[in-house]
Amino acid sequence: MGSTIAATKGAAAGEFTKPLPDGWNIRYRNPDLLVRPTGFKHTGLFPEQAVNWDYMASCIQARKEAAPREELRVLNLFAYTGGATMACARAGAAVAHVDSARGMVAWAKDNARLCGLKDAPIRYLVDDCLKFVRREQRRGRTYHGIVMDPPPARPPAAWLTSSARTATSNFCKPYAAFAGRHFFV
Repeated sequence: MGSTIAATKGAAAGEFTKPLPDGWNIRYRNPDLLVRPTGFKHTGLFPEQAVNWDYMASCIQARKEAAPREELRVLNLFAYTGGATMACARAGAAVAHVDSARGMVAWAKDNARLCGLKDAPIRYLVDDCLKFVRREQRRGRTYHGIVMDPPPARPPAAWLTSSARTATSNFCKPYAAFAGRHFFV
């Protein structure tokens, strides 16, 4: 069980002073999301991303209205606990949720259950994002939307290398010509 942190030297320093629950649910629009304290000072949610979730959902809903029979596919790289995944799935997209941390992918599955999306077309993948993108290129698989929210850089982060940026850029290029039909966050 975690507790409230009282900072003594800057925002990162501190000591727990009051017990916190192991986790709790919060609601933003439709998705319920599980929030819980972690040992690395995260709660499993970045609320500043809510504007992006709304944007993605509106893009998906607009496309669904224009082409109701088309299966919309979204690739969520560095997907963490799945806030963007839940927003896209709730709006009607099939989502490939990719994160290298097994615990974060499990947390995303918990969030899907909370959102009533347990049976939604979400592929949960514990994988290196760059390697996954390269495999998708070879497979010829395409997506209508790509979400990338990589963690802060701590060199040598593989996705920051020149070859990784080139591979990701090349993966995204085919979509650039269809800016009105695709989104990137």
